[in-house]
Amino acid sequence: YQLQTICLIVSCLDQQFVHLITAIAIAIGAIFFIISMVMGYGLVESIIFVIGIIVANVPEVRRSQ
Repeated sequence: YQLQTICLIVSCLDQQFVHLITAIAIAIGAIFFIISMVMGYGLVESIIFVIGIIVANVPEVRRSQ
């Protein structure tokens, strides 16, 4: 019983960490989107760049059974 409680707490902390990192990645992506548009890159290039930044920074979540 105690082990399950500890696992649930760790899982909860992992979820909070993933949400925090995801929010930071989206913010960085938005900043770089604005910068790339100001620098004269096209819309499609900027969007692809932002997608790459977000995907590279969001951690993979593994579900344990």
